[in-house]
Amino acid sequence: MTSSPAAQNTVHAEGLHGPRHIIIGAMFRAVGAYPSGWRYPGAHHDPHEDAEVIRATALEAESAGLDYIFFGDWLATGPDLEFRDPYLAARIEPLSAVGFRAGVTSRIGLIATVNATYSDAYTLARISASIDRLSGGRLGLNIVTGAEPRAAANHGRDAHWGNEQRYDSAEELIDALRLLWDSWGDGALVADQESGTFLNPDKLHRADFHGEHHPVAGPLNVLRPIQGHVPLVHAGTSSRSRQLVHSRADLALLGLPGVAEAAVETATLRREIAAQGRDPRAVKTLTPVLPIIGATLEEAWDVHDFLVSRVPVSPGPHDEREGFPGTRRLCRLGRCVGLSRNGLRSGRRRLRFRCRAIQTPRPASAGLGCP
Repeated sequence: MTSSPAAQNTVHAEGLHGPRHIIIGAMFRAVGAYPSGWRYPGAHHDPHEDAEVIRATALEAESAGLDYIFFGDWLATGPDLEFRDPYLAARIEPLSAVGFRAGVTSRIGLIATVNATYSDAYTLARISASIDRLSGGRLGLNIVTGAEPRAAANHGRDAHWGNEQRYDSAEELIDALRLLWDSWGDGALVADQESGTFLNPDKLHRADFHGEHHPVAGPLNVLRPIQGHVPLVHAGTSSRSRQLVHSRADLALLGLPGVAEAAVETATLRREIAAQGRDPRAVKTLTPVLPIIGATLEEAWDVHDFLVSRVPVSPGPHDEREGFPGTRRLCRLGRCVGLSRNGLRSGRRRLRFRCRAIQTPRPASAGLGCP
């Protein structure tokens, strides 16, 4: 994906070979990443108005010099998501969202999540190549295999596949996509008005991919993506997930608790990639952070306290609501943060005190990634 020279020269880290650009992006969650984020005063809270928020955040992110915007996905919905992940309950489809953003931005990278288990190789190759060309070479695809069992029935299947079958499918999909993206070789499109020759059939290639899950003939009826192959992102910790990163991914999304752990994990990942015969520098690593922003630390704590106070717990008025998690009880929360039942009333103040006593700017319950 492309990024501006301005962004590449603003944030650097020292590496073995001198300064290196730090990749900084934003994961878009329309009504907030925190379960109660949509209830914060002034926050976007109505998915009917997502289009304007998608446009505004894209422009803001590009203006700030970010390298990419990441758009996740979920292939089912239900009442439970209201309490767990409201941003997943009603959302714009990712490829549609990045296509829309491509029209209102000019530089920032656009990463869309696609589920390999429920994707058609030819259709996805057409859409992704088209968006990459229309955006000037700014598309990236986050390949997932799916953790939502309800997605199976939404795609005409009796059951969600097991882990091994899902990763077999994901590897096949990537291989099929790359063959399809290469359908139009250099010089395949002639477009010579004088001779009347539009294409050179010798340079228009079939895919002829004979996979179990994604067989496809080709060639693709869209020109090769501007980037050649659209960059691929993958996240996961299972053995098969790591194998996919080692062999096929361009960016690895790693959830890590701190800088030291990130350094160790990145070094390990690079050794594993090198063992597969790939250049370890060809795979970039990203890690998510969920910050709580304030003009001062005290103000950030106030925002945190408000968000925590708006997460429904039991006992409370939501107990009888469909989808309300039965495990979200005050007594269980008390055990998690080391408070007795009698101490729950002042739990928020005590939690803040304990976090400050160990000189950390964030509570363990805030759901933050590594800094």
